[in-house]
Amino acid sequence: MRHAEAQGHTHPGKPALLEKQLGLWDVYALATGATPVAHGAALPHMRSHLLDRSYVALARVSDGIRFGDAPEERPGEAEPIRAVFFLVSPQDDPGRHLRILAQIARRVDHGSFMPEWLAADTDEQLKEALIRDERIMVMTLESGKRGAELIGLRLRELTLPGGTLIAMILRGGELVIPKGETTLLDGDRLTVIGRPGGISALREHHGLTLH
Repeated sequence: MRHAEAQGHTHPGKPALLEKQLGLWDVYALATGATPVAHGAALPHMRSHLLDRSYVALARVSDGIRFGDAPEERPGEAEPIRAVFFLVSPQDDPGRHLRILAQIARRVDHGSFMPEWLAADTDEQLKEALIRDERIMVMTLESGKRGAELIGLRLRELTLPGGTLIAMILRGGELVIPKGETTLLDGDRLTVIGRPGGISALREHHGLTLH
């Protein structure tokens, strides 16, 4: 395992704990403040006493870039970075900082992550590709985009997979309570909840994921 030059504070015992969860990721980098890089993603991160909560900035680079802390490989074999997640957290909460890094790293490790990340058409789909919840799906209806065939339909006209339902509609900044006669409009943001199998089927039916 490559040990990057550390910056910031170290946390004795954390690398051994994280290594059980993170496989090929550079757990030394995760624990010390250097930038871990793996599977086409980079996780630059830092802690600051100026913050009172954690923030994550997402950046997609479809064509790929080379990252400064990427492992040294033979020419032509280094995987380009297409996802960058910059995490900043309060200085006095290193445990939460490491847990968030571990959660991001586990998701990036999953084989479905990069295809979903690169295929996302909206900000919501980018966030969903990272923060995947198998029981919740959020989609925004836009003309010419995936799921646009739902625009103009009333909810009672929809055929949803068993065990799923539209729990909330956000329209123009206002909450709409879903009813059978509610007509879906361009720009509506739908929150769908249900069993994992039903949510997965709905994503695939409307082309929201690639496997």
